[in-house]
Amino acid sequence: MRAPSMSEAPPFDTVVDCLRYWAEHEHEASACVFLRGDADGSADSLSFADLDRRAREIAATLQAKVEPGDRVLLTLSSNRNMVQEFYGCLYAGTIPVLCPMPQPNRPQGLVAGIVRDCAPAALIATAEAIPLLRRRLADALPDAAVHWIPADTLGEADGQDWEPPALTRNSISHLQYTSGSTSRPRGVMISHGNLIHNAAVLSKAFEWTRQTVPVSWLPLHHDMGLVGFLLGPLCYGLTTHLIPPLDFVQSPICWLRAISDYRGTYTSAPNFAYDLAVRRISDDQRRELDLSSWISAANGSEPVRPETIVRFTEAFAPCGLRPEAMFPCYGLAEATLIVSGGPNKEQPVILSVNREALADGIIKPVEPHSEGSTEIASSGQALAGQNPRVVDPSSGKRLGDLELGEIWVGGASVAAGYWQKPLENRESFGARIPGDPLSYLRTGDLGFLRNGQLFVTGRLKDLIIIQGRNHYPQDIEITVEDSDPALRPDCGAAFSIDEDGEERLVVVQEVKRSAIGKLDPVEVTDRARQAVAERHGITLRELVLIRTGTLPKTSSGKPRRQACRQAYIDKKYHRL
Repeated sequence: MRAPSMSEAPPFDTVVDCLRYWAEHEHEASACVFLRGDADGSADSLSFADLDRRAREIAATLQAKVEPGDRVLLTLSSNRNMVQEFYGCLYAGTIPVLCPMPQPNRPQGLVAGIVRDCAPAALIATAEAIPLLRRRLADALPDAAVHWIPADTLGEADGQDWEPPALTRNSISHLQYTSGSTSRPRGVMISHGNLIHNAAVLSKAFEWTRQTVPVSWLPLHHDMGLVGFLLGPLCYGLTTHLIPPLDFVQSPICWLRAISDYRGTYTSAPNFAYDLAVRRISDDQRRELDLSSWISAANGSEPVRPETIVRFTEAFAPCGLRPEAMFPCYGLAEATLIVSGGPNKEQPVILSVNREALADGIIKPVEPHSEGSTEIASSGQALAGQNPRVVDPSSGKRLGDLELGEIWVGGASVAAGYWQKPLENRESFGARIPGDPLSYLRTGDLGFLRNGQLFVTGRLKDLIIIQGRNHYPQDIEITVEDSDPALRPDCGAAFSIDEDGEERLVVVQEVKRSAIGKLDPVEVTDRARQAVAERHGITLRELVLIRTGTLPKTSSGKPRRQACRQAYIDKKYHRL
């Protein structure tokens, strides 16, 4: 088999084939470099040959306990263990399911919901974590139904006993559980063919070469971390550099220091991470950085804020960061990962539109920063092979440029559906546009196209409609958090409630820990009400101020607005 070209799809049927190829042809090259976030820059690496060997050993252990197609739950430990265990599951022909480790004294609806949904035949965790998991998941996972496998016993079987699984492009690689509801999580059935196709889309979008150096702190249970920085790069034999997520949260400088030290060219993060870097990285730390190697700084997973792009590029321009490195993009687990982005090496497109017209569902471009305008960042160009369309959600009619509708996606990256969710699969997958032979995924996201660029404006279900006008919750959340320095950034949720037959606006907002006990809730609320009225022309019925770390969020850090709304209705918040 010939070596994969960066300009085309990898010539493999499965991800197992990919790793086997690189283990044979580039056996001493590093597949992964595992970094630590401390200042000494310590790291260890795992070659393609060693990863292949460990995968075969783990697979042989699993094949003695479970059957091909069985689900195996992996609770996140170290990046190194997770990479080896994930590939071990693939080599065994089982279906890995990655989820965050349950934390003591915290609600575990998400993890328990995943367990109930996928019914794993085995669970792999550290020996120290298994007792906690037994307690936390007792109701969802009876001992009799699962093999509890301590991670340190994996690989006790000889890799020579491994039997290659009978996999095809249509075989399920893994279940990717989507962020959102904890009571009914949905596992996207990602196939090996989906992964191979999306790896090719990633390579073309970011213009990967043999010199591309991926660097990431993203958790591997999230699709952006798993596909964007493990499976995708390894399909092309690239060496990926992984930082523990907690290290980034505790010290954001470790992310940019790794890019500087290892001459990173490609990375990705949600919008909040770029803001966090600006706030938490000091001037002295910035002077140590050389970011001139940075080609692609992807920004996705949550709404991209134009002001974030400006703040980040201005803050790190003295470090050699070029404005055209900023790479807003759009994707979702149901389409494996990326749908739109870039183009690479060009500055992001920011469009100014009339705010009042947008509230009426009309896209009306205006002069930048003119009175009554609001700015929207493009999520990049529609990428070949993903076929994003903007459609009237009621009729299925395809819409033209500057017409607001639901974003549909079609192509070989779109998954077959959700695990054991036939009703939702009929509603979300296989949608049709009149006169178009393709079938499409209904994303539930609102947006519009302009000159081949995709603009994402919000979620269809989260849209707030008051007095017949549309309001996007993320815009209101930004307005509220900016109204008072005591309010914690990226930690608010806006939604509407029905009161006497009318929709009323409510915002639940965390307060910074340092401000608790010092702020005047009445004054803070008054400032927020004034800001919302001036910017959006609506009345904020109530601002609920809550403690740091208590807002319901998804595993990727986005507000779970529907859960926040239900908690408000059920009067579950402890107000300040």
